[in-house]
Amino acid sequence: MAKKRSMRFVISLAFIVLVAGSNVVAQNPMTGDWTASLVQDNSGKISLNFERRSEKGGRHQMGQTYDFADLQGLSREQVLGGGAVKFSLVREAGRIDCEGSFQNGKGSGTFRFTGNQSFVSAMKSRGFDFEEDSISSYERHSENRLFAATTLNVTTALADDLS
Repeated sequence: MAKKRSMRFVISLAFIVLVAGSNVVAQNPMTGDWTASLVQDNSGKISLNFERRSEKGGRHQMGQTYDFADLQGLSREQVLGGGAVKFSLVREAGRIDCEGSFQNGKGSGTFRFTGNQSFVSAMKSRGFDFEEDSISSYERHSENRLFAATTLNVTTALADDLS
């Protein structure tokens, strides 16, 4: 129970840092590249990394380990068997659609992220405003934060727990 609370606290802090002071969430889908590899501890998980390049040449990377149940359209058998794949990470904050291929337990391809505007509105009503102006010059700042909220599975229920 203490471990679960500790993890929730860490995710909560990460979320607060991500949400504070963001710009207007862009309507254009964000795109980038993904790489993945099967976790070798027989846990039935996959390590999935996302990389996006900004208009000014910056690189933004984020990686996480996921259960296959979190990835719609991708199975352990597909990863091991190889070949072309299409799968999605669908969360309350948004959707990441991936396309690419696997060979020998490793994969790569491209992704397209679309944020959920209903999530943005719901979070705003809870005091987490994705549309608040920021003093940062970071490109697509709020969209990057919404992307992070998607990969970390930040939910309105978590925001309610923080309140």
